[in-house]
Amino acid sequence: MLLELRRTGGFTGTTKRWRVDTGEDQAWRTLVDKANLDEHRGLGPVMRRILLLTTSGGHHDDFSYDLKVDGRHARFRGVHLEGPLCDLVDRIVAEGQEIDSRETDSPG
Repeated sequence: MLLELRRTGGFTGTTKRWRVDTGEDQAWRTLVDKANLDEHRGLGPVMRRILLLTTSGGHHDDFSYDLKVDGRHARFRGVHLEGPLCDLVDRIVAEGQEIDSRETDSPG
């Protein structure tokens, strides 16, 4: 099983990415199943940020997460990061390989 996590935003406007190839490790499969990724499908982080800015009139320093697991795709904000979903993200960050992390507002 391949897990890819991207975290964007926050006060510093950074993007960080992690990748974990878990093989057939059942503990990872259980963790993914408990996180119930199907609950976190819908508007992407960019669209939610646009909606938040237009409805609140200000900047929000929350992180946006984009998680891909074997063809499944989940999107959620840091304020929704709790319980099994938080456990999954924490384990990906702790055990994953950080890839292609950068400042989002730096020149190309």
